[in-house]
Amino acid sequence: MKSSLSDNNTYPSICQLAVDSDDFFLSFKQNEQYREILEHTSFNQGMSYLDVIKRDNPYLLDNIDKFKENDSLGCPNKYQYDTLGEISPSTLRYIKILSDLKKLFGNLNGLDIVEIGGGYGGQCKIISDIFNFKYYDILDLKSVSNLINKYLSKLDVKNAKAYPIEGYLCKDKYDLIISNYAFSELNRSVQNEYLNKIINKCVHGYMICNMINNFDSFSKEELIGMNKNIRITEEEPKTHQNNFVIYW
Repeated sequence: MKSSLSDNNTYPSICQLAVDSDDFFLSFKQNEQYREILEHTSFNQGMSYLDVIKRDNPYLLDNIDKFKENDSLGCPNKYQYDTLGEISPSTLRYIKILSDLKKLFGNLNGLDIVEIGGGYGGQCKIISDIFNFKYYDILDLKSVSNLINKYLSKLDVKNAKAYPIEGYLCKDKYDLIISNYAFSELNRSVQNEYLNKIINKCVHGYMICNMINNFDSFSKEELIGMNKNIRITEEEPKTHQNNFVIYW
């Protein structure tokens, strides 16, 4: 049984190929099948993300050269944005989410963070450019975890590691859990596993929820009901009419 939308044989195979082949790794973000899952953020969406960053935390853009390191691997599509120079819209999305985290939770220094579904590790890298977290655990499919570890190692990101959920030794408490669409795209049995083993141990959480999957997953009401302190807000910018953000 598929555990998530990305558990489709093709995507994990591409991730493992990027691990095994340094030549393929050089341009894995250009792969068409990979871009169906990640790296499909448009130029216009990037502009919208940039507008939110400028409104909420414009000082973050003082670190733009550091953020651009995320575009130094994998050959992503990059565009010219105002005075920023060339940058990928995906990196702007990660910066915007960093801005959200700063707005909601303040200083992330010293936190024990866990992320469900880490892509290639881009969100972790961008957060590490501003904050010195204590630990940053990323949970994903085995081959995806292998890619994340290779990617973060090349960018010298400290105190971060990706793991497959099978065999992962859960901690007694986490300060913050992050999920950019991934948790809402898991099937119900895997969601329940994450809820019982990890989410219930998290002091704070930030999840962008995507309700377009085509197999049994938590409903919007069930997602909101996971924690009595959960609040709901609109995804900004909205990338799908049914998307929303929950946080606590």
